[in-house]
Amino acid sequence: MAQVGNAFACRSEVNRGRALGWLSNRFLLLGLAVEIVLLLVFIYFPPLAAVMGQVALPAQYWLWLVLYAPLLYSLDWLRKRLVRTWRPGQAPRIR
Repeated sequence: MAQVGNAFACRSEVNRGRALGWLSNRFLLLGLAVEIVLLLVFIYFPPLAAVMGQVALPAQYWLWLVLYAPLLYSLDWLRKRLVRTWRPGQAPRIR
């Protein structure tokens, strides 16, 4: 799930994802959807799970895992804000 947040965070080096448009890159959205579907198939489809040695996660674990995407995106948003306000030779200004 952290890769989902990272995919949106890495779209620009200094701009926020909202400035680029959340739905503007349909290939990114398709790739993320395929990634999540494959992940769920590998974990919850018994023949593949047995071959891969996977065990189904309890629902309460997914609640924590879903928080990874916004957490990673938020940390990168903070980094980008610092980069936008940084001036060479000066301490960063936070507005």
